[in-house]
Amino acid sequence: MTSTPEITVYSRPNCQPCKATIKKLELLGTAYKKVDVTEDDQAREQMLELGYKTAPVVVVGDVHWGGFSPDKLEWAAQHVADA
Repeated sequence: MTSTPEITVYSRPNCQPCKATIKKLELLGTAYKKVDVTEDDQAREQMLELGYKTAPVVVVGDVHWGGFSPDKLEWAAQHVADA
């Protein structure tokens, strides 16, 4: 049995692209997990291990990207819904 992919958004306070990413996911009605990398050192390390130094970073299963990307967020919402 495989688990449903989860959308994780690594973000930080006062980050406009982070806020836009969260707003888009909410408009799509998609569940997500928001992690503030300024409060969670382990999450910050995971983000850095993926090769990103700035937020937001979106992770869906084995797929990840940095920055606000509406098209990729729509793909992620559909991917999670289809799982």
